[in-house]
Amino acid sequence: MISCLVIHTDIAVRQSEIEKILKDLKLSQNHPNTLWFTEEEKLGIGESRKIQEFLSLKPYQGKNQAVVLLASENLTLEAQNALLKTLEEAGDYVSLILGAGSEDQLLPTIVSRCKTINLQFYASTSEVEHKYQGDIEKLLGADMEERFKFIEKLEDKENFLYALTGFFR
Repeated sequence: MISCLVIHTDIAVRQSEIEKILKDLKLSQNHPNTLWFTEEEKLGIGESRKIQEFLSLKPYQGKNQAVVLLASENLTLEAQNALLKTLEEAGDYVSLILGAGSEDQLLPTIVSRCKTINLQFYASTSEVEHKYQGDIEKLLGADMEERFKFIEKLEDKENFLYALTGFFR
């Protein structure tokens, strides 16, 4: 099973990333093996039961099934708790893909069971990463002493660390 949490404040950006994930699974928003909840839907305990019922059925076409909650921040507390069991017990070919504005909008137990794709982080680090791209590549070929000398001379160590983190991700 694949459980993903796609984080971005812009729903259109979330939807685009979720559609890429579905494409990798050979599914789409309108595929019969996909259950898609839009951002307008209020997600209560009834919707959690609908998800469980959908996943209890065999796939209509192919072997993969996916449930997409484009705005999982709309889940009530009760619905999140009900979804926990589904996250833990879903089959091998089941993907639960949650979209949210931030991790703080969901229970920590849900976040801990999902692979997090924080699109906000990637967008903010890309400019900084580009600025330090040449320096990072030089550091990779340098010995330890040269690396320490370079870092000691840096004025903006925090942004360099963000760039380095983004580079290695």
